Amino acid sequence: MTSGHHIIFDLDGTLIDSKNEIIETYQLVFREIVPAKDVDFHRLNYGATLQAVMESVYNYQPDKIEKAKLLFAGHYDSSKF
Repeated sequence: MTSGHHIIFDLDGTLIDSKNEIIETYQLVFREIVPAKDVDFHRLNYGATLQAVMESVYNYQPDKIEKAKLLFAGHYDSSKF
């Protein structure tokens, strides 16, 4: 039995700096689906999971969270970056 070699690395934030794009996408989503509270984008934990951010921003309102996640994915996945 031969052992293979594997390399594991963190692409986002290591090889690609996507912070600005992620924050811009959140801003687009929050303009369309207004959050339950004001969002301070300088303090937003953009590295947290999408689910965690949406739960925090939309105060655990499942309908808004799901719509916002779909909207985020649509904007972010169609990004030119």
